[in-house]
Amino acid sequence: PAEPLFRSRMHKKILQLFSGGLDCSFLAIKNLQEGNRPTLLYLNSVKLDIPGQQQAVRKFANKYRLQWDTFNEFDLANCLQLQYPVMLVLGATSWILGHSRNDFDEVQISYVMEDHALSYLNEIRRFWGALWAFSFEANKPELTFPIIKYHKDVIVEKMKMWDPDTLKRVPFCEFPYRDGNPCGKCPSCIRAKKDGYYYEIPSLLKKAKRAHLSGGLSGKFKFDA
Repeated sequence: PAEPLFRSRMHKKILQLFSGGLDCSFLAIKNLQEGNRPTLLYLNSVKLDIPGQQQAVRKFANKYRLQWDTFNEFDLANCLQLQYPVMLVLGATSWILGHSRNDFDEVQISYVMEDHALSYLNEIRRFWGALWAFSFEANKPELTFPIIKYHKDVIVEKMKMWDPDTLKRVPFCEFPYRDGNPCGKCPSCIRAKKDGYYYEIPSLLKKAKRAHLSGGLSGKFKFDA
């Protein structure tokens, strides 16, 4: 690797919202390089599930020996039809308080430049503050967005140096086939092709075509890492 992995000194205790995708994988490695040890938290959402996503989280966490956990989509969030960024903040807060793990310095979300969710940034921060205003906990972790000034192409180039194996396997397709192969046509697939991290599984291509012909597209909703 062109940059040292990893500095031994520990700086911050991080709870990182983690989907298994490109941006959050990049942020986790960046944290390790800076001497932080992130705990990864995965949203288990039926609406936003992509085949192989949770397996990607587990594999990444095992590879870097990181602690990880999941939280489930909330019935309340479903009833109120909350926006996904708000669900992330609600889930992270509930997980911290519910697990008596309020020893984190920061809660991090890996939004990058041009992510649609950035238009909600002020609302997300206000919602975060409101949730903690009703907590008896003395320590309130800071909500941060450490890579919002990074372009996707810069992240891809960094990952090529840091962890090309993960780069070749991050889930990205919005409408994957039943066996996990990308559709090749959705906006995320087009972006992955453009930025150089699109991949297919050759041994499964024939099965993917059969699944497609039988109406086997599994995804319905956009999921940004």
